[in-house]
Amino acid sequence: MTKKETAQLIVTGLMIAILIFILVKGFRKGIQNAQDLRRKTLQSSVLTGKPGGMQDTGAQAASQTVPAAAGQTSYARLEAISDSIVLKRDPFSNVPVFTQARVSAGGTSLSGILWDETRPMAVINGKIVKAGDTVDNNKVVIIKKDKVVLNNGTKDYELKLGE
Repeated sequence: MTKKETAQLIVTGLMIAILIFILVKGFRKGIQNAQDLRRKTLQSSVLTGKPGGMQDTGAQAASQTVPAAAGQTSYARLEAISDSIVLKRDPFSNVPVFTQARVSAGGTSLSGILWDETRPMAVINGKIVKAGDTVDNNKVVIIKKDKVVLNNGTKDYELKLGE
């Protein structure tokens, strides 16, 4: 190996070492920034009573504010906030979502809908039913994300969630 090749090899090795040093330093700084942001968000949610990262959007923000009880710890307050949050679906899972409400029509009561594209189910009068089942002489015609259509033999009627 000539002196020129040796010099080139040494310079290349030093440049690689400098590049690795810069990347590691930047990575550590990024981790530190993420931890600082997480800490600030958590402190903000404890102080304001709103979950971290949530925007103040009218009724939604008002429903998520939990008043501080005397002697309540930060953990208890965060737990109360998380219990007050209603999630429509889990973005990390394909498991069906269970929505609960209580709507009644003519003695028939819709308690919730277990939504799944292939096998939707509903809780009517405390019984889990699917399309085609019968509840109190009413046939379940179709189950959608927010309503259930029943037929009493002469006409269809809807039981809707959230009304």
